[in-house]
Amino acid sequence: MRRSRAVALSLALFAVAGAAPLYAAGTPKIETPPPEAPTPEQLAAEHYNTGVAQRDEAWRLERKLAAAEPAQREKLGTKIRRAYEQAVKSFTRAVESDPGMHEAWAGLGYALRRTGDPEAGLEAYGRALEIAPDYGPALEYLGEAYLELDRLADARGTYERLEGADATLARELLSAMHSWVAARRSDPGEVKVGELDAFERWVSERLAGEPVESSLRKPRSW
Repeated sequence: MRRSRAVALSLALFAVAGAAPLYAAGTPKIETPPPEAPTPEQLAAEHYNTGVAQRDEAWRLERKLAAAEPAQREKLGTKIRRAYEQAVKSFTRAVESDPGMHEAWAGLGYALRRTGDPEAGLEAYGRALEIAPDYGPALEYLGEAYLELDRLADARGTYERLEGADATLARELLSAMHSWVAARRSDPGEVKVGELDAFERWVSERLAGEPVESSLRKPRSW
């Protein structure tokens, strides 16, 4: 009798022990939701900010280049070009994520110009101004691009357009025009002397005798 009770108790304990894994296996897990994927606009902003940082690094190096010893200039020039090339990639990713981001198109245009492709820069500025026709930075950069290509009539037209949108940046473009004329006096390239004289008078009339400060914010190649 006692043996029967012991066997029965053992079987009962075994049944309980055997059931435990089944019960545990059936316990539902609490799934944590996956992190939300960034929106295209958020990705664009991230890439844009990266491009701005890379462009600013190029500006910092250009200021350093201006005071560098000859032995350092080649190395600094390589770093500057690399920073602009990285900026092109970042701004390109920004407009791929959000084609309506006019700021990124303008930044792309500038970086393309600084890597030696002003024609592509013009196209990027055009995209920016299709989206935001009065976006001052794109207009000012566009005017500088026209100067770089010796397209003086287009540069003047851009200035007049910018003057109505942003007087401060219009003044910045005049400063660039003044610097461009000074550079072309020593190296006229394909610009005719008469055309250069007329453009210089046009710039001087708008400067109205006020001093022109060179821009350290945007070092230029001329």
